[in-house]
Amino acid sequence: MARNWVRFRELTLPDILVSVPLHFRRENERGYNQAEILARAISKETGIPVLSSLIRVRETQAQWKLDKKSRQKNIAGAFKVARPGDVFGRRIVLIDDVCTTGFSLEACAEALKDRGAVDVCAYAFAREI
Repeated sequence: MARNWVRFRELTLPDILVSVPLHFRRENERGYNQAEILARAISKETGIPVLSSLIRVRETQAQWKLDKKSRQKNIAGAFKVARPGDVFGRRIVLIDDVCTTGFSLEACAEALKDRGAVDVCAYAFAREI
């Protein structure tokens, strides 16, 4: 992902990277957040800082287990900006491991824009087609 960063013009001007958060219980079970690992690797290569500005405020079912309609309902309102000052007036690239329907990324972007982010785009490792 870091090596291909320059191929995507919309990714060239962010102020910060923000990974899609896991609920703390799921992260504790796993021991890591794969989106955070990707964001840190991209940051190391590009010099763009990673801020953990988003939190998942409620536990949701795993999106891959649900149909498209259920996914949107499942994820609605699940994210909150922990520190609004981190995102206000900033251009942000959301980092995720897999994009299926895009509902998680849209919910994250909505939370960030509601707190004053100027621009939010996303970069995912894989896309389900």
